[in-house]
Amino acid sequence: MADTNKELLEKLLEQGFNEKDKARFVAFYSDDFVSRRPTGELRGAAAAGEIYDTYTSAFPDAKIGIDQILEVGEYVVAKTTFTGTHTGELQGTAASGNKVTVSAIAIYKIDNGKIVSEDVVWDTLLLAQQIGAV
Repeated sequence: MADTNKELLEKLLEQGFNEKDKARFVAFYSDDFVSRRPTGELRGAAAAGEIYDTYTSAFPDAKIGIDQILEVGEYVVAKTTFTGTHTGELQGTAASGNKVTVSAIAIYKIDNGKIVSEDVVWDTLLLAQQIGAV
């Protein structure tokens, strides 16, 4: 039996991001993937790799936990919590050594077992404060 869209997202976060398997992480995304997030819009499966690199290099011990998840047809809505230690540069801010915890809400559209779009919001000010950027 094929995975549900909810199960696909759970695998993406656990087996791709949390287990630090970039190839597996990127494989969940379609070639025409679009990500809309507070830091801008990114396009293409390679963009998923850029997102992965940004956060795993700044927070090598990063984890994303699922707090709530809801599947409605081709959409999955997830409330997540990102945790990690800021030991690498993040968008111009040098490593602080600070631990961070930031919640996010994302809406994923999934087609034929691949993520085609995501709309993600998180408290960018809170993250900036936690790493000492502001």
